[in-house]
Amino acid sequence: MKRNREPPKVTGLSPKEGPPGTKVTIRGENLGINARDLIGLTICGVNCLLSSEWISPSKIICRTGPVKGKGDVIVQTKSAGIGTSTVTFTGFFVQVGPLQESAIWIDEGHVADSRLSSVHRPSSPTLSEDDNPLGLADDGTRLTSADGEIAELFPEGSGDIAAKDFIPARFLLENHQGTSFEDLKAGLSYLKKTSAQRSEGPLAFMKENVSAFMDCQESLTAMHSRLVEDDVLGSPSICQTLQDNLEECNKNAGVLFEDVLNRKDKADSTRNALNVLHRFKFLFNLPINMERNIKKGDYEIVVNDYGRAKSLFSNTEVQVFKKVFTEVESRVAKLRNQLKEQLKDLPATLEDQKKIIRYLVDLESGGDPAWDCIKHQQQWLMNLLTQCKDEYIQGDKLTSPHRVAFLEDLVDIIQERLPEFWKLGQAYCTGELYADSGMKMAQTDTKKTEVFRKMMCDVAKHFAYLLRAAFLPQTLVKLPEIPRKKLGIWKLESTQDSGSAWLPHCVRIMRTLLSIFTNIDMPSDAVQHIQAFTLAMRSHCMTSLFQQASEDIKALHRRENWCLQVDENNGITTLPLLFENIVMETIQLLKEVVVEWKAGEANIFRDPGVQKSTGRLSIDMLKSFATCLEQLTFKTDVEADSQENLYGYIDNTNTTENLLTMEQRLIIVLANCNYVANQVIPRLREHFEKNGYPDTKRVETVVQAAFSELDDKLFDAYTEQKSDPVVGLLEQGLYAGYFDWKTLQRPMGVRPYIKEAIMNLISIHAEVYAISPMFIGRIMTKIVEALAEEICRLMSCVTTGFSSAGALQARIELQALKQAVMNYSNAASNSSFEEALKLIPQVNGSNKKILEEELNNFKSNMRLQLLCFQGDGSGE
Repeated sequence: MKRNREPPKVTGLSPKEGPPGTKVTIRGENLGINARDLIGLTICGVNCLLSSEWISPSKIICRTGPVKGKGDVIVQTKSAGIGTSTVTFTGFFVQVGPLQESAIWIDEGHVADSRLSSVHRPSSPTLSEDDNPLGLADDGTRLTSADGEIAELFPEGSGDIAAKDFIPARFLLENHQGTSFEDLKAGLSYLKKTSAQRSEGPLAFMKENVSAFMDCQESLTAMHSRLVEDDVLGSPSICQTLQDNLEECNKNAGVLFEDVLNRKDKADSTRNALNVLHRFKFLFNLPINMERNIKKGDYEIVVNDYGRAKSLFSNTEVQVFKKVFTEVESRVAKLRNQLKEQLKDLPATLEDQKKIIRYLVDLESGGDPAWDCIKHQQQWLMNLLTQCKDEYIQGDKLTSPHRVAFLEDLVDIIQERLPEFWKLGQAYCTGELYADSGMKMAQTDTKKTEVFRKMMCDVAKHFAYLLRAAFLPQTLVKLPEIPRKKLGIWKLESTQDSGSAWLPHCVRIMRTLLSIFTNIDMPSDAVQHIQAFTLAMRSHCMTSLFQQASEDIKALHRRENWCLQVDENNGITTLPLLFENIVMETIQLLKEVVVEWKAGEANIFRDPGVQKSTGRLSIDMLKSFATCLEQLTFKTDVEADSQENLYGYIDNTNTTENLLTMEQRLIIVLANCNYVANQVIPRLREHFEKNGYPDTKRVETVVQAAFSELDDKLFDAYTEQKSDPVVGLLEQGLYAGYFDWKTLQRPMGVRPYIKEAIMNLISIHAEVYAISPMFIGRIMTKIVEALAEEICRLMSCVTTGFSSAGALQARIELQALKQAVMNYSNAASNSSFEEALKLIPQVNGSNKKILEEELNNFKSNMRLQLLCFQGDGSGE
């Protein structure tokens, strides 16, 4: 198994020396991930793991064993192996009395020797030991044999004079480090003297105790003679008698001290049991502690205790330990099942799930709890989305507000749960879930990684299909019928609800969700389904907004008040401005909701289908204003009277005298049409181009053609309305009073019908000028053209011929009319006047003078009227 952690390193001890049983605090680096990770601890080569307590990766507390001398403190962990130490611990022996408690085994051999020596009997000199063989006084500098420096100098020897590996130099360093050289020489002399005396000691001992030796010899001889005598005579042996007496004494002693001995044995057993319970109280208290910690939810403590107990007692042969450990195993099994159920209890936070998975791994639950959690959570997510759909469909919540609420609920579920699911799977695939448990996956299972990516894709696909069924059911026609029914069948909305009021809100929600998923690097396959649905919603929203804008523009005729704009001199009302505002608001809303794209989104105009539909919808929206203007113009009077605010008043006055006529409304509509075509449409095209709309030039061309067609239609309608009365009066006035060109005797000057025609033209001129002066030249030219054609027709219809006075009269009237309207003449009207003059005989001599006089009189008499036609002929 590959380790990625640094080995343990001990950098500090407190204290650094002490007798056996000293409580030592060990500090360092990488001292284990948890208590279960700590598998070895030695101090000066003595194993101290059993008494250790893991606190943190940088701190361990333990008690020393029977350590002697100076040595390293070595920590071994499961995750990083055997460590090193930069500090050492020094252990030294301390005398412990026979009635004092000790954490380790004490060699009491010297105590026994002292008890034996307490009997005041003579002993052999060879058995005595001299603690001061040199006979020198203690100088106060005595060192213990456990001193580190002495141990390093003499690693293989001892300073004990009774030891086999005795080294005199070490003895001197330990006992007489501060003694002078002269004193040492004196001590050597003393040692030689005592040694000589000791060599003569056995002989002197025998001389001093010769009588005792003789007494012993006589006693042994007497005992031997008695034994031989008893054997010969057949009497009981003295040894047998002695044995019988001893057995009887033992029996009597047993009777006397049986209760005492039984109580002693029982006390010893109890004491031993208590010692075992105290020494192994961790194991015996573990079941109840586990139960208590499980109830409190402190699973980390339970896992650590179980790991420690398993490392110490899993292979024990002691029956009582086996029984207790079996109880521990049963409680751990229950905990495993409890944790597995908690892992299925959703919703849960990602951190809680990671903790539970780590607990199950540390408890060696078997199988793959992380993968089981992933599969269960994926199924739970799918069911959660389906339940949300069923709640709305079964509850008959099928209106637009309910569909919006359904989308919001579905997005809330997927936005809150899917990222957590993705992070859990990522942690599993990268092995992060096992890192804190002191183990790692040897190799990522690529097959499970692919399966997990497919799980993510299935959840995202199910989410997108549920929303498609609610908002875009037409996009699911390729699915089989049964899967399509499982997605839900939503009732169609009425055609009046285009969705423009709530679709932008839905699109914003989906784009926000897509942005979140893109930022957390979710699988492209899963994001693709959400991205495709979001793109379809954007396209659907664009269509709905364009259609709603078209309907709003068509309905603008209801808001026409016919009040001319004071700051404009082109005869327009507020209608073109309202039209422009609707289009601009639609463009701006589409820019914010649909057109602009962020990271992870597609440019909607790259789709050929969207490009085509966008051009068509743009044309329909802009052309809808032409429809609105046409509705305003070509309504019947009854329809016009039935519309609120259909009639307005010039100059914002509210008097009934200024009620607009049909012809005046035609001029206003014509002005609105011209203003939109020449100014509004080019501005709107710029905005379309600025926002990246495709094929704007073609859109403008088509729309301009529609407005041009409407302009011609409106112009023809107005000129027809105005020219018919003027042209119709010419023939009546021409032949009024049974006038005859052939029988006329003298010229009559310019007759009233010419003046009436001029006055009608002045009336038309005034009407157009009051509303939109820009149309005077165009309208007057058209009417003059019709007037000239009618004059030419009337002249061609004269079949009786002209008298001299009749020809003069005809020329006077034609010339007067032609000169009066000369500012509005065009090639066609001039041609008609010239053709009419050709039909009239020429005048000669005095008649020319009369012609000029009559024309001058006409101009003089009609000077004020003719001034109306001066100076505005270029207004076309």
